Amino acid sequence: MLKYFEPLFPETCRRYYEPFLGGGAVALAIAPYCGEMILSDKNSCLINAWQCVREDPEAIASDLYHHKHRHERGGRGYFDYMKRLYNEKKGECGLSAASRFIFINKSCFNGLWRANKQGKINMPIGDTCHIPELLPIADRVANAAIVDSQFDIIESAGRGDLIYLDPPYYEGHRDITSGYGIGQFSEDDRARMVDLAVRASCRGATVVGSDIDCPYTRVLYEAAGFHCQTVSFTYFIGGDQKRRLISPEVIYHNKL
Repeated sequence: MLKYFEPLFPETCRRYYEPFLGGGAVALAIAPYCGEMILSDKNSCLINAWQCVREDPEAIASDLYHHKHRHERGGRGYFDYMKRLYNEKKGECGLSAASRFIFINKSCFNGLWRANKQGKINMPIGDTCHIPELLPIADRVANAAIVDSQFDIIESAGRGDLIYLDPPYYEGHRDITSGYGIGQFSEDDRARMVDLAVRASCRGATVVGSDIDCPYTRVLYEAAGFHCQTVSFTYFIGGDQKRRLISPEVIYHNKL
């Protein structure tokens, strides 16, 4: 998706905000052009992993290769053990918790991170265990503020700043409880996010976001005054490969 976002980004920005950090692909791509970076997510385990990679990537890498070796010897048994350990110790911080989080994500089926309503992960095992190169990642976020926070962190954005919004997908009008840290994001959450984005835009910030393209999201973003365009995107995580259909995405922005 970066090829669609980059023409909408300013050449440089004073501060970059990404309140739905996830894997951080956009943040890593834009880091060389930003004065400051404020990266956040409501998933505290994810944020702990990012913070630990930034502070000590070599120690995390060493721990991950230990997990990979045991995984290659123990297979499904070790993977299931690590999932149980994660669910039992969910909320812990520190290096061990970070490497556990990354290991599970990199050895589960197609990199899909899925949790039930109790916040317990339940992904199946994947075919391989891929350990990412952590030193370049740590270099890119060395001076970033990485915080466990909701999207209202963009309230401090203003002129010269860039905001990228990638909230959880709109899932229709069925009852979705708020508390999106475990993958839930209500219509009220989305409407409030849009309101804060509009306020930041009025203060001079550049706003770029993406979402699934459907009548509800299209009306929401256009009514807020954002320009919208539809692009097609094929997802490569999760699901049966034969059923990976091309998804229509709406990209919304305030660039003139």
